[in-house]
Amino acid sequence: MGDLVQAAETFISKNLGAVLKSADFLQVGVDDVKAMLKLESDEKLVCNSTDCMQLLVKSLASRLSGAPTRKAKPGQSDEILMIGGWYCPQSVVKFNTKTNQWSNMPDTNIARGFPSAVNYNQQILLMGGWPRLGPYYNSVEMLNLNDENPKWDNNLPSMGEKRGVFASALLNGLVYCAGGFNDTGHLSSCESYNPEERKWSSIRNMNNKRTYHALVSARGVMAKQLSSMI
Repeated sequence: MGDLVQAAETFISKNLGAVLKSADFLQVGVDDVKAMLKLESDEKLVCNSTDCMQLLVKSLASRLSGAPTRKAKPGQSDEILMIGGWYCPQSVVKFNTKTNQWSNMPDTNIARGFPSAVNYNQQILLMGGWPRLGPYYNSVEMLNLNDENPKWDNNLPSMGEKRGVFASALLNGLVYCAGGFNDTGHLSSCESYNPEERKWSSIRNMNNKRTYHALVSARGVMAKQLSSMI
């Protein structure tokens, strides 16, 4: 067994590097190795190092690509949050995907219809929105899920522009907000927020005004899905 481990480590260092040093590969145990190689005992774990590792890599790649479920890694969660909305603009509820149960979370500080939110390192940034009656918001509040008893904190810098029914996404550590609607009408403006510097910055406007749209990061770029174009 020791010879195989040594051969595997040598092969990884020379050929696969960081790929096989990922958390998924490190979770492979002795029983997994024996099952992958279809062996019944430790004494039979003897083969050419390259052949053995190729079998491991092939089996691991197949398992990872076809697995219907995955264990949550550090920094990941098995829960999703539902925040605000038209009928319950201050309410926050949590859904646990393992238990299939909803539970209550602390209410937001103010009622927000049509807000947008992102998760930055388990810190939920809730931005903008509309209180039904009155002007749209540019304020931001944050719920730190890393705290034992999380509460919404509104001591964050406001966006540069008031907006609701807009879209937001996280890319390379920055929060991007685009389009939406406020008391002046539909918006083409965009801005970004640096959570580490606690600073909002204006970025180039979109070519069209957009509301009720989506924004998502894909392969290192921002992609927009149009629902309404003015």
